[in-house]
Amino acid sequence: MTTQKPVKPVVVWVIFRHGPTGFEVMTAWREIRNKPYDPQGVTDKVWESGGETLGPREDEITALLRGIKEELGVPVKREWIFPKPTEWTNKKGGRVILNPEPSPLCRVKSVGEPHHWEGNAYAVQVPLDWTPDPKKGDGEVKNVSWWRLPQLSVEIRKDPDQFMILHLPAIILLLDLLGSPTLLWKKLF
Repeated sequence: MTTQKPVKPVVVWVIFRHGPTGFEVMTAWREIRNKPYDPQGVTDKVWESGGETLGPREDEITALLRGIKEELGVPVKREWIFPKPTEWTNKKGGRVILNPEPSPLCRVKSVGEPHHWEGNAYAVQVPLDWTPDPKKGDGEVKNVSWWRLPQLSVEIRKDPDQFMILHLPAIILLLDLLGSPTLLWKKLF
């Protein structure tokens, strides 16, 4: 008799920035320290965008902010979660706020090994002077890489298995939204 694994609630993030050469997306090289956590190595030695398991009674945004600080050694601000709140007014005194709270980029769900994860993915736009420091993190992230959009699109098309499967849909969606179509949706999913 097979036992069903419980679903672990998670939050996933994709960090990006905009500079003189356009948009860049950050990935982190992940190496599992606790091998029993992933005995088949599905999530070991892959590029990831980032993710965190929600603690008891913890909301997604709190887990996202905590997880980025734990993994990358430096904090991000809540207001960097994209899309940012935008206020519109008209001459008649009307006022509306678009995205008053952070909105997910997409929802992801893993039904394979090593765990059954499910949760929302968010895009986080950091300023150019934000510098991750994995040495101050919890040790799973060995280094980070900033990818220009065309370069990351090519790398994903070339070998999608080098990216963490749970994070890949969010990365691809962000690339498409930022203007670098990967044309991978039909091929991969």
